[in-house]
Amino acid sequence: MFWEHAAVARCRSIFESTMRSRMVAWTAGLGMVGGAVWAVAETKHQLSWGMWSAPPLDEPPAHISFCILRDQIPALPKSKRGPEGRFVLDKRQFPDAEVESPGFSTIWKWRSTCPANPVMSLEEIQRELPVLIPSQEALAHPPADKMQVTWLGHASVLTQWDKWNVLFDPIFSERCSPTQLLGPRRLQAPPLLAHQLPHIDVICISHDHFDHLDLHTAQELAARRPSPIWLVPLGLKSWLQESRVHNVIELDWSDQIEIVDSSGVRREALKLSCLPCQHWCARNLFDRNKTLWASWMCSTPRFSFYFGGDTGYCPMFEKVGRALGSPDVAAIPIGSYGALPEVWFHRPNHMNPEEAVQCHLDLRARRSVAIHWGTWQLTAEHPLEPRQRLQDVCRDRGLGAEAFECLKHGETRCYDHR
Repeated sequence: MFWEHAAVARCRSIFESTMRSRMVAWTAGLGMVGGAVWAVAETKHQLSWGMWSAPPLDEPPAHISFCILRDQIPALPKSKRGPEGRFVLDKRQFPDAEVESPGFSTIWKWRSTCPANPVMSLEEIQRELPVLIPSQEALAHPPADKMQVTWLGHASVLTQWDKWNVLFDPIFSERCSPTQLLGPRRLQAPPLLAHQLPHIDVICISHDHFDHLDLHTAQELAARRPSPIWLVPLGLKSWLQESRVHNVIELDWSDQIEIVDSSGVRREALKLSCLPCQHWCARNLFDRNKTLWASWMCSTPRFSFYFGGDTGYCPMFEKVGRALGSPDVAAIPIGSYGALPEVWFHRPNHMNPEEAVQCHLDLRARRSVAIHWGTWQLTAEHPLEPRQRLQDVCRDRGLGAEAFECLKHGETRCYDHR
């Protein structure tokens, strides 16, 4: 029989009630004890691997080669570090960004006015947020003349085109937390697990928050053969290597990498660009902004795909559209902007649906897919609100029904060449 000690149950309740903004509270100072416990939990998990003999470094398949191109997009800024070596946002480039970490008084104001998370019944979740099981046949054999996109929940997206398979921000764990005992829990199961994915060539990570970079998922994917190439913003390589993840390449904003297959498969070179966006990073109380955050553009001569990751609205979207051209498909975050009393707190780092549509227009994207909604309740807006607001603003701005879509969890869509 499963039972839980009353003290443990109480701790679980406290932690889950304070985990509305992907560790914002404990990182900034609220719940210091909880944050320390979580930091230790992840550290102990990583150190446990150190007791084993480390395996030899994996290498990409012999037929895969790449060329890193630094400072290739002059119209876009490079990252900037402050006096302590932490990454900072330049207000001249990001006028609405947070300059400093929120202090105790700011955190207290947010927590004391933030409403409780809305509760959805199991029946409502199953009806409104159904999970589709992706076709293994479709994933293994995507159409040769189209771009295939599968939404795996939250910000996890699998893209397939021109014989390349690129995975973004994968997380298949039940909770987005350092431990699977506490923290935000999925509203529904993931549509598939790591071992059910097709061959993955490249994995792109936007930043280190727990709802975008998951230790268990990363280790599962790193164990696959052939091993994928991991592309990450500056500062994340060492954490991944300590977690037994190899083939990791760090890029700064405006850097590009070109990946070439010389096996005779006849697939065009894949170019990936690391792009600026407006966010922040932390995995414990002490490492805020020691690693960089980023969006990504991936392209071949026929297709291009933009991945927004996690970002507040900023002038970078228009600059990216001008510098790199209009993406065929863009994955743009629309949720975690908060209920009305807390919007002021989340707005620098998360877009609402109205801002997401403006991002779509700034990028001049041909089609867009909504991400970062309907999977975990990280803030206090209703889980279904982002979808409804997106539909309303698209209608009000004269966008067609297919211009900016919310897919079902596990749903796959194919897009023609423009």
